Amino acid sequence: MTENIKQLLMVAFLLVPSFFLRWEYVNNTKIIEPLRADAYAYTMVAKNLAFDHVFTSKPDHHGKPSHDGRPPGYPFFLALIFFLTGSLQAFYYSTLLVQCFIGASTVVLVYILAGFLLPRPWAFLAALLTALSPHMIAMSAYILSESLFTFLLLLAVVLIVWACKKVSAWRFLLAGGVLGLAVFVRPTLAIFPLLCAPIIFFFKKDERKSQVWVALALFLFASYSLPASWSIWRTASLGFDTVQASQFKTALVAGFYPGITYKDLPGMPYREDPGFQQKMAKDYPDLARHLVKIIQEDPGRYLGWWLVGKPVMFWSWKVFFSDGINFYPIEYSWFDINPVMKMLRTVMLGIHPVLVILAFIGVVFFCRGQFREPTAMVAYLLCFILVAHFTLMFMALAPFPRYALPLGPELYVMSVFSLWKMTTFVKERRSSLVP
Repeated sequence: MTENIKQLLMVAFLLVPSFFLRWEYVNNTKIIEPLRADAYAYTMVAKNLAFDHVFTSKPDHHGKPSHDGRPPGYPFFLALIFFLTGSLQAFYYSTLLVQCFIGASTVVLVYILAGFLLPRPWAFLAALLTALSPHMIAMSAYILSESLFTFLLLLAVVLIVWACKKVSAWRFLLAGGVLGLAVFVRPTLAIFPLLCAPIIFFFKKDERKSQVWVALALFLFASYSLPASWSIWRTASLGFDTVQASQFKTALVAGFYPGITYKDLPGMPYREDPGFQQKMAKDYPDLARHLVKIIQEDPGRYLGWWLVGKPVMFWSWKVFFSDGINFYPIEYSWFDINPVMKMLRTVMLGIHPVLVILAFIGVVFFCRGQFREPTAMVAYLLCFILVAHFTLMFMALAPFPRYALPLGPELYVMSVFSLWKMTTFVKERRSSLVP
């Protein structure tokens, strides 16, 4: 059996069961009012785009677009499905079906990415963790951008590593284009292409300088052309997006509250604190002064929250609703009614803190390690920079764990890398002790 056939069989072995898990979860989970909040808004924007060619969530839009505070990438993805299916019910189930396939494909991408860095059995372990992760399974069942963003982000990372194997303009153009789609879905990724540029330049510095500069320019152009064009058009058509600016400020102010809680409602200080809107009315210099003031009044509590509590919450298991897995309230889920899935949830919950710790201590092994080839270093650095970038960003904002979920695949790759290095170290020590 040739190596290519072996790899194809491995892809099928990962893809088919991963799809089955996600589709079974969709069919065995009862979500209470699935088209609510963000899901409803995304659906309305998609419907208006598909049939009225206007970007707005308003039912009575009269052909006029509006700022809705939602990034455009996911609504355009949904609009294509809405256009092809025609009815709301067909759209809903078709979207979940597509997202289950995207989720299963993400598992395969983890195997490919980890394969740049790890021996094949360890790469398979990283993919297996992604396949069995309750959060990765559950995200396919919601009309939310997590599933698409997770896939595009991981695909972009894989393509960047692949492009670094050989300086090729079209490879970097393709990698940048996919990364641009990910930014189009979640603009919080906007800084990441700039963080990738020094890595690409450093690992390709021995190549012809003109080729490297052209590749970098094409990569950055492809990464930003679509999101920038959209932003320019929207601003020129509708003016400054006050909705997204307000959402950012809300996330910033909500992050001032330890545990994102004022009294009793986790994640909702804006509903309980009568002074929340007063804080929202402050400009950013005044907010900075307010932050300094509250830290001075209770430094232990607030510094502990900002420096420890926020990253711990960001990487915690619970996403604020029901069993900590589901985005919206549910009547029941597959993890409740199936004994095997219930056990899986318990096991994954138990090892989650260990995986997070392993991921972060892996940087020690990276600094001391030797790699088979430069692309292995690129693969690890991209994963680490992604995880570190989002952790630091949400240390400034409200660290809702939901926003860490799309980084799960990269986290698992980093965790398995640490485990592999620790296992290798122990084996080498044992060998050295044998006379």
